[in-house]
Amino acid sequence: GEKFLRAYGTTPHPNILAAWLFLAVFAFFAWYLYGTQNKSSNNFVVNQPNTHPKTPERGVEGRGWVVWLIYPTLLWGLFSTFSRVAIGLLFAGIVIRLLLVSLKKKKYNSVLIQDFKNKLWQLTVVTIAAIVIFGFFYWPQVQSRLFISAQEQAVTQRIFYAKTAGEMIWNQPWLGVGPGQFVGEIRSLWKNYPAYLYQPVHNIYLLIADELGLLGLAAFMLWLVFLIVEYCRKTKFQKLYHASFFIIFLSVLVMGLFDHFLWTLQQGQIIFWLTVGLISASGKPLEVV
Repeated sequence: GEKFLRAYGTTPHPNILAAWLFLAVFAFFAWYLYGTQNKSSNNFVVNQPNTHPKTPERGVEGRGWVVWLIYPTLLWGLFSTFSRVAIGLLFAGIVIRLLLVSLKKKKYNSVLIQDFKNKLWQLTVVTIAAIVIFGFFYWPQVQSRLFISAQEQAVTQRIFYAKTAGEMIWNQPWLGVGPGQFVGEIRSLWKNYPAYLYQPVHNIYLLIADELGLLGLAAFMLWLVFLIVEYCRKTKFQKLYHASFFIIFLSVLVMGLFDHFLWTLQQGQIIFWLTVGLISASGKPLEVV
């Protein structure tokens, strides 16, 4: 019956920290799995060849220890947020990538070299070990998050806000109540509620429909469709990381179904536009020095 404080990491909410660590984990995957691939192959290049004669190479080679130190630290931080959506999307994304590797062996044969497979096995072993160790130390807290009750606050509040949002959309369907005015509207509707209840609906699509109207939501969704279609047309998922970037972007959009920070808070807005910029590269070779 004791209360347990979820990790915030200086952000306004644990779910925001979880979203950042979600991106950090996949950034680590990109660096560790693709960091040794050749620049001339137009693959994802993380480490440029060193042209300075006196400075040793600083590639992924010889740094296998990072998977045993940095990666578990990222996972431990993510698990400490106890964010069901971010953690669930992390494992769903990993499973989808592994399925792509196994089902599309011919298409992605260039990445299925022995070194890549060895690193993949290392990541798998560390992931399982991190899950087991974290579960051992925090099993009561993990158990409480594994099972979702219809009576818990996280569920009842989301349903409550969604119903309120639906009523507001019904009352002002086309142009909405105005940007950033959702909380102001519910303050006028609920006069004597506790202060913590005055917050946006935990769904960015309902929130956009409330504040900008159905026309604003239609414009936003149409823009997303054009962005996705253009990405698919230009990349044709020729490289495995093309599919990975797409999965990350879709994961962020799914986060928007369960929380509002991607639309209302600066830390969330940065995450959203960062992933938009990622797929807006449109399949061009990405080189990070």
